[in-house]
Parts: sequence; C-alpha cells; structure tokens
Amino acid sequence: MPSADAHIALLAADAGFSRGIPAADLGLAERVLVLPRLDLDTGGWMPSTSADGDAPALALLVDGLVGRHVALGERVATQLLGPGDVFDPWTATADDLLPRSVRWSALAPATIAVLDGRFATAAQRWPVLSHTAQSRLAALGERLGVHLAICQLPRVEQRVLALMWHLAERFGRVAPDGVVLGLRLTHRMIGELVGAQRPTISLALTSLLEDGLVVRRGDGTFVLDAASRGMFAPTGVPAPLAPTARPPAVEPDDLLRRVRVLRGDLAEQRARTIAAVSRSAALRATMHGEESDGAAA
Repeated sequence: MPSADAHIALLAADAGFSRGIPAADLGLAERVLVLPRLDLDTGGWMPSTSADGDAPALALLVDGLVGRHVALGERVATQLLGPGDVFDPWTATADDLLPRSVRWSALAPATIAVLDGRFATAAQRWPVLSHTAQSRLAALGERLGVHLAICQLPRVEQRVLALMWHLAERFGRVAPDGVVLGLRLTHRMIGELVGAQRPTISLALTSLLEDGLVVRRGDGTFVLDAASRGMFAPTGVPAPLAPTARPPAVEPDDLLRRVRVLRGDLAEQRARTIAAVSRSAALRATMHGEESDGAAA
C-alpha cells in the first residue's frame, strides 16, 4: 500500500470524475478527493492489502500501462489496462475447480489512484462518483468481450491485425498515412494477447507486412491501413439459447400403426402402378394390331 505521504488529487488527475458534481461543490470535492497513490516502476507488481487486512475497493490507472496475466496450464493470457481504467487488483477470486494464477506487471512506469474508503464516503454525497467508476468497469468488460471475439478468429494474421485495431482505439493516433499504434509489444506479448505462440506471431506479422496491411516504421511503431478494418465486418450469428427441440418420441403401438398404414399405402400404389402398366401394354398391342391390318389391306 502507498505510504501516508503518497497522495493524488483525483479530480485534477482525471477530470472525468468531476462531471456531474455541482459547480458549487467542486472546490470541496477537490479538497476531499485527495487519495492514496501508487507509483509503479516497469516490471512485476504484487498488489498487497493494507496493514489491517482491509483491501482498497478499486484502483484507477492514471497513467502508464499495466498488464494482467492469467496462467492456465502452460499458457498465459494477458489483458492490457490503460489510463482511465478502473479495476480491482486486490480481490482474489477463488476457483477451486479450475486452478490458475494471476500476475500483474507495469509495462511502463505507472501511477495508480486508490479509490478507498475516502472515495466511498465522498460518493455518498456525490453519487455520480460511483456511477463514473461503474461506467469505467463496464467499459473494461466491454473491451474484454471484444478481446474474446478477437481470440476466436480462425487465422492468427486476423487476430493480430484485429488486436492492433483494438489497441489503436485507445493507444493509437491518426496520421496522414494511416493509424499509428505506438505500443511496442514483444512477439511473445502479442501471442499472450491473441492466444498463439511466439514463432507463429512472427510469421503472422511478416505476412501482414508483406501484404501491406501493416507498415513498420523505423522507430518500431506500426501504421495500420484504414481499408483493413473492412475485413472484420460482423457476419457471425450467435448460437441459440437452447438446443433445437427434438420431435416427440413415438410410442411403440403408434409406430406399428404407422408402419401398417405405410405398408398399405405402398401396396395400393403398387397395384395402381401395375394396372397402369397393363393398360399401357394393352393399348400398345391394340395399336400394333390395327397397323398390321391396315398394311395387309
């Protein structure tokens, strides 16, 4: 936890939390909302609880880039968090049926504001503070849903390109030659983000560069071709909420009755076919006899 002298003025650090607070109350809110601050150096981060065992409610990433890494078996899935994201790094969710581990890291020097009890008390006077925090959490969940859809794409090249567009929405900037993604991610990190191994990511990036869908600048940043977004137009259809209903089971007696009816129908159809063939044969014989009589005359 941060020391007593490490604090940050929330409304100055993130103006979004001031929206909705009455103008007459802004001065008071600025004085009240001075919250504990965490400064992270690049590298691994182990969130810890306070000395009395009470965990802070939520964390707000003010600046920097933080990764959440979930290890399951031999694979690691990574989620990136950026400025403005609200998350909870202190509450561990137990899952006895599916063992996994969660690690955190700062991919760049980061600053975190701790939304602790002081924030909760202030939110009782200005409920819009809670609404803003919940909206940030909901936005994080929405982006996580998009990330899951990216990992469902069949080709790794598609996943990598879609991931770049997904990250560019928050970390990119528009340039004359396209959208520039300034994040410098290793091939291994990209693999953890899209569910693929590092060698496969290297091949996928080479393919994207050769096709001109992505351009790598000399400083290591990527430029995305705006036309490539059309590759991801949604055409998929969600699975039905319930399996397709099966026809009702047929009772044995009813099944036997149906078989008898079907056999009777087949017999009747066979008799009609035989009668039709017989009439056709008789007609042809009669016509042949008339032709023979005419030729003899």
